Amino acid sequence: MTTKEALGIIWTQKLGTIEHPEVDGLIFYGYWGEHLLPKLDPKDFCRIWPKGSTECIYRSWEEDYHVGSIEMHIVSYPSSCEWLSLLESSMKWFTDLGAIIVWCGGEVSSQSIESLGPDGRDGLVYAGYSSQTGLLCLSGLNEEVKYLGDAESDRLWKVIKNGGVD
Repeated sequence: MTTKEALGIIWTQKLGTIEHPEVDGLIFYGYWGEHLLPKLDPKDFCRIWPKGSTECIYRSWEEDYHVGSIEMHIVSYPSSCEWLSLLESSMKWFTDLGAIIVWCGGEVSSQSIESLGPDGRDGLVYAGYSSQTGLLCLSGLNEEVKYLGDAESDRLWKVIKNGGVD
């Protein structure tokens, strides 16, 4: 299965319906450590992507005031040669706002930072990013999907444990 085929989210923003269809998309999570997360503007986030190619909403997690997310419905995919650059720019957007690390995946990915830790890895993190590590991603858009492995998760976990210092 390619990355493009594997990434999907349940889109709750379809107006006029009670159905919540699965659509192409990603959920980006930012972790702010001991700092409360800032207001994240989904419209600003969407400007990273080609005009009209995405729809975005903000979501906070009541149980964790240090994690915020942007759910992004991909209306039309960029070219495969633009994919990783757009992914990196999207993740850098979070760190520019103070996030220590950022990770993303489909609907079944977890908002918990423990999903990157040695005891909580579920294998469903598509990509990760920190200012120290840069983009960690193992597959392009039209390649067989590969989720982050132990080596990449360990690098992100080290940044978390060191409070943003690799």
